Amino acid sequence: MKKIIVIGCPGSGKTTFAEKLNKCTGLPLYYLDAIWHKPDRTHISREEYDEKLSEILAREEWIIDGNYSRTIEGRMQACDTVFLFDLPTEVCLQGAVERLGKERYDMPWVDTELDPKLKLEIEEFPEKTLPKIYELISEYEDGREIIIFKSREQADEYLSEYVETCVLEKYLKNPCGALSIPYWKHKSIQVPQNMRIVHQRDFLQNNYSEYHDEPYFRLFHSLKKIEAVTLDNYVIKTATEDDIPLLVDIINESYTDMTVTYEQLVGYTQTAVYDSNLWVAAIDKASGNIVGCGIADLDKELREGIIEWIQVLPAYRGKKIGQFIVNELLKRMSEKAEFATVSGKVNNVTNPEMLYRKCGFVGDDIWHILTK
Repeated sequence: MKKIIVIGCPGSGKTTFAEKLNKCTGLPLYYLDAIWHKPDRTHISREEYDEKLSEILAREEWIIDGNYSRTIEGRMQACDTVFLFDLPTEVCLQGAVERLGKERYDMPWVDTELDPKLKLEIEEFPEKTLPKIYELISEYEDGREIIIFKSREQADEYLSEYVETCVLEKYLKNPCGALSIPYWKHKSIQVPQNMRIVHQRDFLQNNYSEYHDEPYFRLFHSLKKIEAVTLDNYVIKTATEDDIPLLVDIINESYTDMTVTYEQLVGYTQTAVYDSNLWVAAIDKASGNIVGCGIADLDKELREGIIEWIQVLPAYRGKKIGQFIVNELLKRMSEKAEFATVSGKVNNVTNPEMLYRKCGFVGDDIWHILTK
């Protein structure tokens, strides 16, 4: 889908749809109204219009919004996708009224009253224009995707599904660069209104001076090469539900800026990505005490392993226990997942990024979590 035409009755919502499609695909958007009309409410010549349209059609990618019946056939021949808005006349009339007094990218002026000619065009569209469009669709449907909307709700639903498909495709190609969080969380979490999430490639500090900035790294592991780590004085065991109170204590002793409750950890066991084999505890052989723990998720749909928590009690740090835990989790993930991801605060004094890189994680993606 690289050459798209969006057609239908004026006021049906096709321009709004085209603009949303432009944002989610990145394809350049061209408005036929903006090409045809001049700011003084005159218009360019047919020859100039045809020349400008031909230049657009010769390009590799485009979205073209507008009817202009005389040139629909040429656009349909050149496109690979057709979106047709076939909505009731009363809906289109209401849509034309609702946009009065509003600035629009597709028009070089602002209408404050409904133009009688436009009103007549909308009223005559079902009998005068629509049948010809359907004839052209029937003639040129081979080799083209044809999507017909009978309501704006159908268009919104299509966009929602399409956007999610695009996100998923981008995530599978580059998980750490596509999203700041694992895909499964993206599907269920709503970003608060006071928060912005910006990748380093798009981040300009001066644009966010009123926000508090907390940068997070996000790293990737292919699970193809996992270094074996053994420690004579420690052993890894799978954590059970009975161990959860101890895990809560270890997590809370390991952090100075956050706490976790028993109920929260139990809640994690109820998620779709919970895998009991990816909850582990590091035990000091001499004392039999749990001195560190690791919790990871498994997205079965994407076959992604996600490291969520790695904690080692302060008194046991510097003994490679963290690396011991991470590599054990990676080994267990490799049996079910195709890749793994992890994230953490860039400015964490314990420098978890260094730990993960020692365990084979790679990447340079930084996400800025900006809050007011």
